[in-house]
Amino acid sequence: MSDAHNLTICLAAPTRQEHGVYISMLLFQSNVSPKTFSKQLLHSDELLYFTPGKGQLIFTVKGIKVPPAMCYESFQTAHTQRAHDLVVQLYVASFAKSKSGIEEASAYYLKIAETLGMSVALVDGAWRCDGFEGAAGAAF
Repeated sequence: MSDAHNLTICLAAPTRQEHGVYISMLLFQSNVSPKTFSKQLLHSDELLYFTPGKGQLIFTVKGIKVPPAMCYESFQTAHTQRAHDLVVQLYVASFAKSKSGIEEASAYYLKIAETLGMSVALVDGAWRCDGFEGAAGAAF
């Protein structure tokens, strides 16, 4: 699909790699080999099951540098500041939040965008997770 429609597709999924199981984002870009970004900063309840990723993936879309972030890590000041320091223009965060949670997250990311002077795109899951339904929302 990515090649056929000239799309960048990010898909969150667990991945099994050499050192364990990771919470990952699979990246597909038109005519580019697929890449994997694994969440680096895990929430305490995730550490029971998953291994933290190493290194920040940065991909480009039409010349714009984009570092992905997944859920908990995107709410950590060190992660957003590091993205800013890498001279990125667009921060992409994916997470699983309820309707009220996505409203709270939207306000947080607006503050990050204003404070750090970078655009932020966010997307929420559309599935049942941890006792709630994902809001299936997105914002820029």
